[in-house]
Amino acid sequence: DQAVAEFRKALVLYPDDEGLYYNIARVWIEKRDWAAAEAAIQQGLAVNPDFQEGKTLLNYIRSHLRY
Repeated sequence: DQAVAEFRKALVLYPDDEGLYYNIARVWIEKRDWAAAEAAIQQGLAVNPDFQEGKTLLNYIRSHLRY
């Protein structure tokens, strides 16, 4: 939870840094919160739709989601 809070603080300064959203998504993956991870990486992809690592991570997340 502390890591997510720190990344969110960084987003205040760097709202267009897709890497921060990627890192938030990775934290949620570690916590097995797949829905939160998906939401975070989608925000990163909204910032940069060409973010290849983000696309790869989104596919990984979606392979673990149960809708």
